[in-house]
Amino acid sequence: MQQLTAQLLETLSNRLVLSQQYAMRGSRVVMSGGEVCDTFTTLAEASYIERILMDTRRLRMAGKRRPAETFRLVFGTNHIEKTGSFEGRSIPLVVRGVEVFKIERGTDEQLLLSAEVRDERGELLVKLNRNNVVYFNKGEVKVSETQKETRGLRRLEARRANGDLVLEVDVKSVSEIEVNGVFVVKGVRVEATKNGLRIDGLTLVHSQMTDNGTAFSIG
Repeated sequence: MQQLTAQLLETLSNRLVLSQQYAMRGSRVVMSGGEVCDTFTTLAEASYIERILMDTRRLRMAGKRRPAETFRLVFGTNHIEKTGSFEGRSIPLVVRGVEVFKIERGTDEQLLLSAEVRDERGELLVKLNRNNVVYFNKGEVKVSETQKETRGLRRLEARRANGDLVLEVDVKSVSEIEVNGVFVVKGVRVEATKNGLRIDGLTLVHSQMTDNGTAFSIG
């Protein structure tokens, strides 16, 4: 019975992510394992299932922080999907062995991002721990935060004095988060903006991929 419940939750989670991706068009999508998954046809249906999943997970995982089992990460216009078929931590960006940022879920189901952003000299510019700014270089960086109407959703932006982007985190829903910024790690420059993703001269835009623990591993 517990296994059946877990399978049902996974199926609903997959349908919810796909429905948001395909804008509730009633699409039929073939998953990577070969199974067929129908998306929801209306926004109301998707919202109802989203609430059920939130309540179920809150009861099962009350008081615990844990890896984010399902979500969509928008990173430099690229969509990275993580589904319930993979369990464990999500470290979307690893550069030369350094975990640049990670995503997990909080006790109230919100997506939480932790990250450190440094400049070319290795000096720390801003540090984020579970969506909270715990440090920023006041002489170099200005940080602004916007709380949204829905509890747990927020947008955070850190910029240099000249307006250049340092880090942007936008928690759009319980299943989607957008991250942009300039990450310099051990000589490798990764720049994610609303125009695309640049990694040492290589540009990647509007790609769809699956996160199986690490979306990008460089060097």
